[in-house]
Amino acid sequence: MRRDKVSKPMLLYDGESWILNKNEELRIEAAQMRVLKPLVGLTRRDCIRKDNIRQQHGIQNITEDITNTQKETKNCIHTIERNRRPKIALQYKPGGSRWIGQPRKRWIDQYF
Repeated sequence: MRRDKVSKPMLLYDGESWILNKNEELRIEAAQMRVLKPLVGLTRRDCIRKDNIRQQHGIQNITEDITNTQKETKNCIHTIERNRRPKIALQYKPGGSRWIGQPRKRWIDQYF
């Protein structure tokens, strides 16, 4: 179980600034399970759902950890002064026009 604590920081590296779509969330969860299953002694052939594995071993979903760190970062940024760069970047709204289709998300629009 000790290796999970080592691999978790690698999966969460710079996660505060990510804008995740559903496909990327699934890929990160798959990477977490690729590390976790051998530690628990399971293979792909065992056909045990990832939610059951996490529940049995008390491990939180990696995407929940990412959202928690993003919320903590947002709360930290809101406490700093208005003229500092992280606060300016958080409040930035790009100008101009975009292609037809759904607009890209900003970091602030993702969960908050």
